[in-house]
Amino acid sequence: MATAPARVPDLTALALLRDIACTGSMSAAAEGLGLTVQAASARIRAAEQQVGGPVLERARRGRRSSRLTTRGVLLVEWAGPLLAAASDLDVAVAALRDEPAGEDTVVLAANPVVAECLLQAWLVELRDGPGGRVVLRDTPDPAAAVRSGDAAVGVVSTPGPLEDLHAATVGSDPLVLVVAPGHPWAGSDGVDAAQLAGTPLLTRPPGAGARPALESVLDAAGAGEPVPPRREYAAD
Repeated sequence: MATAPARVPDLTALALLRDIACTGSMSAAAEGLGLTVQAASARIRAAEQQVGGPVLERARRGRRSSRLTTRGVLLVEWAGPLLAAASDLDVAVAALRDEPAGEDTVVLAANPVVAECLLQAWLVELRDGPGGRVVLRDTPDPAAAVRSGDAAVGVVSTPGPLEDLHAATVGSDPLVLVVAPGHPWAGSDGVDAAQLAGTPLLTRPPGAGARPALESVLDAAGAGEPVPPRREYAAD
């Protein structure tokens, strides 16, 4: 089992160093992060212990100045992607918080697959664009959440139209059949729809992910209802 990194300073210390580098002032950087100078100094001291040396130069009487050492400059540069990712994660986590929705809040319903693969990037775009607050409703049936009024917007994985709802396509994925290299279908130009419908597959649960799309394609090809799958796997 992997353990937490032991030599990585906490995010506040990294953000503090970044802001000291930008402002040239320990007090300004501390104030911007809601810290006292004493608390900021404690964060810097802990960071220095973790990275094995000073990250700020020493002024007279051994006090820390607001000038970064070479070690401090490198640490700020290397921490840039981590701080950016943490900022994006903060936006996504805010959507998970169970807080009262205000007038400017949009309740978004999404299934676990969509939330995992797409939602964070959309939330970051919203933050960097027009702004606004989104609250996530994690549900296997986002369309039902919109119909019931529990959500204003739903992101649905479906191959067909939705009754009684206004809908727009925001993304699409190809439907791919995957087999082992030694399988008779490997390398073939195509698989007969009736043969595919009659073969137990490893699929998602009913109504989830690619399962409805597969059933729709087989129905359109006249292959009828597929046989029960060999196994169903969950999103996680």
